[in-house]
Amino acid sequence: MKAPQDSFSAGLCSLPLPVFVYDAKTLAILDVSDAAVERYGYTPEEFSSMSLHDVRPPAERKRKRRGVALSKGRGAVDGPVQHHTAHGEALFVETIATEVTYAGHRARALIVLDVSERLRMERRLQESERALREAEARLNDLAGQEAVSRSTSRTAMERCIGDLLAERTDDVFVLFVLLDGLDIVANTIGYSASDRLVEQAEGLLRDLVDEHMIVGEWQHGRFVVSGYASTYDLSDLVARVESALRKPMQHHYRNMHVGIRIGVASAAAGSQAEDLIRQASLAAHHALGHGRGVSHFEPSMESGLRSRLALEHALHLGIEGGELRFYVQPIVDAQTEHIISAEVLLRWNTPVHGLLSPASFIEMAEKTGLIIPIGAYVLNATCALAKECERLHIDVPIAMNVSAKQLTDKTFFADVQNMIAHHAVRPSQLIFELTESALMSDVRATSKMLSDLRDTGLRIAIDDFGTGYSSLSRLKHIDFDILKIDCSFVQDYSRNAMDRAIVDSATSLGKNAGLEVVAEGVETVEQASALREAGVTAMQGFYFARPMPPAEFLRSFDAARVSPKGNAAKHWGTL
Repeated sequence: MKAPQDSFSAGLCSLPLPVFVYDAKTLAILDVSDAAVERYGYTPEEFSSMSLHDVRPPAERKRKRRGVALSKGRGAVDGPVQHHTAHGEALFVETIATEVTYAGHRARALIVLDVSERLRMERRLQESERALREAEARLNDLAGQEAVSRSTSRTAMERCIGDLLAERTDDVFVLFVLLDGLDIVANTIGYSASDRLVEQAEGLLRDLVDEHMIVGEWQHGRFVVSGYASTYDLSDLVARVESALRKPMQHHYRNMHVGIRIGVASAAAGSQAEDLIRQASLAAHHALGHGRGVSHFEPSMESGLRSRLALEHALHLGIEGGELRFYVQPIVDAQTEHIISAEVLLRWNTPVHGLLSPASFIEMAEKTGLIIPIGAYVLNATCALAKECERLHIDVPIAMNVSAKQLTDKTFFADVQNMIAHHAVRPSQLIFELTESALMSDVRATSKMLSDLRDTGLRIAIDDFGTGYSSLSRLKHIDFDILKIDCSFVQDYSRNAMDRAIVDSATSLGKNAGLEVVAEGVETVEQASALREAGVTAMQGFYFARPMPPAEFLRSFDAARVSPKGNAAKHWGTL
């Protein structure tokens, strides 16, 4: 079946996904990837006599023929749709078509993503939601009683461990046992299943210990076990606890598994019960964060937590004290290398550590809610720079990053409108960049927010495309203008067939959808030349310009005394 292929179609067919190369007019299958042969069960010879319609259910082939004809040339995402394998298995898939050259002729490639399991999960989630609503009233009634009971249990355990410490100060151990994954069980099967797992886990723990040990539930799905270290082989006890809780537990005749994380803390002279439990809890969460089953407490864990708390406090002060700075990095036209837009990049100028990139503090800011005042600062700076560009007759839109928390903030749209009015800037001079993960956090609310923003004249860009988890069928319902390909695919574009196929597919998708496609992280002339040849419309990276202070950005235009579209970014003085 194999005909001579160019490097692009060869790259597509080497993807670990089903790929069909087909004639755009007749829909006859010309070639398939190895993954398509394995997943659909047809031999390459059988595929050679088939068309795309033959993998569709018979009842839907006529309707699908009409749909394919209408979508030709658009590179649109399609799905979910149903496919059938050679063995009669029904698959639900999402597909994306892209133009390729095959055996010297124009053809199309269809990349297939099997979403059957995801759809089954979504149906289960819908069923769970009904059960959750029914249980909500009952849970509310029990919440107060449960809180009092757990508080009493914790107080009793602390007192009992304190008694052990009073008798043998440096001979006491505490295990903090954490069940990982209960939230997934609760959200997919139901809270009753989660509660049943916790009950079974507590029963298994009690069966492992004797009357001289202390065992009890500290929080939901968190248990404390304590005793004298000299009386037991602690390593053996930890291994037995881990082995017992890793076995499948049952709920309505269904086997279920949860992850087990165990933190171990041993008393020293002067140890208090509260401190010992806290240290064991820190060790368990350290195991969770590092993918381990068991972790023993070390003082560095405590110092690491103190460092994170100190960083959070310093960020609070930094926001209030004006320590945030912003830099600007140009984005250039792929063909002319003239500046067509610029991105605002945040930095934190700390008194102790110097200039920090967002990678050092944005995740913490997201978790603590500090991203809201930080976002307000960046929005103000972006609007101010856009207005200054307008005053200097520099026709360059300014882009800024927007977080998922900002999108779900009910006041965000009004805040944007007020800031635009305050600076008297045209919305068309602003671009909001969002990651795939931010877009998928709440698709319905996000889609409405972005639609309202675009109606004002703002443009929307998807940042770091290809690195986040997103459903193509959901992504196609979100209006956006710019696709920014993540730098991880750009770095090895010329050497890695997979990266090349991903970039070329994203470029084709953007072109057919009428989007501007920006390649991020371009650092060499070789990368720039290859990406230009691939058809990206714009590029950004150190090869053209490093991030620079806004004053330098504006002075560069002033010194040139020409419009930005006559000024090549790579000749600028940069930091």
